[in-house]
Amino acid sequence: MWMLLHGRLLTIDILQKWGMIVDTQCALCHNHEENEKHLFVNCEYSKNMWRKIMQWMQHECKTTQSWEQHLEWRVQSAKGNTNSAKIFRMVYAEISHAIWIEKNLRIFEKRARERNAIAREVAHICNIRATIDIQRLVHSYIFV
Repeated sequence: MWMLLHGRLLTIDILQKWGMIVDTQCALCHNHEENEKHLFVNCEYSKNMWRKIMQWMQHECKTTQSWEQHLEWRVQSAKGNTNSAKIFRMVYAEISHAIWIEKNLRIFEKRARERNAIAREVAHICNIRATIDIQRLVHSYIFV
């Protein structure tokens, strides 16, 4: 999470700048060159993942936003010590991790998992990791 928040993930564009010869296409959507902004905000695969999880959380998610709007939305949603903010921080970390893992599975193991299965897994992990004070709220979410 620290690496994502500080722009230090080794996305394809960074590897290419280092002189590595790599396929520049996004491994998730195959429609654009991969960079951090595309991978976590603009990629259709990631957008659908965000929509599914935010729908589960009954939280508004604007998937047509720019990188700057995404950052502002992330900060506003995670700010504070409310149960909603705590859940958002946990979910944000889990979705980001799931997107990164799926990208790497596709590149290094040449296999893909279904988006809905990954979204369910994220919801399940968050359900398990929820602290006692936020479990009731997490358990009230219904995965559709």
